[in-house]
Amino acid sequence: MKESSRRHPAVTARMMAAVRNKNSRAELALRRALHARGVRYRLHAKDVVGKPDIVVRKYRLAVFVDGDLWHGNAWRVRGLSRLEDLFPSRTDWWVAKIRRNVARDGEVSERLATDGWTVVRLWESDVLADPIAASARVIDALRDCGAPRPPTATLSLTPPT
Repeated sequence: MKESSRRHPAVTARMMAAVRNKNSRAELALRRALHARGVRYRLHAKDVVGKPDIVVRKYRLAVFVDGDLWHGNAWRVRGLSRLEDLFPSRTDWWVAKIRRNVARDGEVSERLATDGWTVVRLWESDVLADPIAASARVIDALRDCGAPRPPTATLSLTPPT
């Protein structure tokens, strides 16, 4: 890359600071849908391995809303044939980083399962496309953990006017 085409480090820092690691749009949409259906939960439990986005301690349920880019799904969402096609520059570095994230996700899920937790992992793009369906997956997992089915409420995910 030519020196003149490089982005200033301050610009890159500002862009990366805007990337959320919690309270993303997808996570908020899922939380809204779950809450509307009567599910109560805790957020980002620091004492649970992997700090899941949503935790229902009573039923040992851990829910992760995985960002497509950082957790290795963006190339599929964008219709590319492989992960490497997503990164035109510094390809090796980016692919290694994403693969480490995916491996860590697997390790966290395995450890939680070993500790008796049920793990639900949802893709950010799936949650944004249909928060109701994503919440149904969580509720199904809760039911599998022995929770009674929460009352179904009419869901409206648009703010009142």
